[in-house]
Amino acid sequence: MLLTELANNGVRLPEIGFGTWNYRGGIQPLRAAIECGARLIDTAESYGTEEIVGEAIKGQRHQVFLATKALPRNFRRRDLIASAERSLRRLGTDMCTGRSVLPNTSSGNTFNEDLAPKAASHRRPRFQPSC
Repeated sequence: MLLTELANNGVRLPEIGFGTWNYRGGIQPLRAAIECGARLIDTAESYGTEEIVGEAIKGQRHQVFLATKALPRNFRRRDLIASAERSLRRLGTDMCTGRSVLPNTSSGNTFNEDLAPKAASHRRPRFQPSC
């Protein structure tokens, strides 16, 4: 499994992944993707796929770099924390390996990187490659 360092911060993520935007394929294709080496699973609260991703990774969470994203309306600290907690419940896990935000390009609002360190606590991912 090839891993690539993310932004020179020590976090390494798999080069092969599975995105779930507009995904309607069910649990089995996601599990098959993981078995075939897709160790990065990407979802977002706006995709409506966090529950199905949670079901698909059940029992193999330790093998997956799990990334989800928050909506622009949740960029304030309180809202971002609440959004992350809801995502974790939907995903059926106590930790996401990666959490980012979706820019709101339609309104011209973009993510303010200066707020990122204040928006949510960060802990080092517990990703252990299985290959």
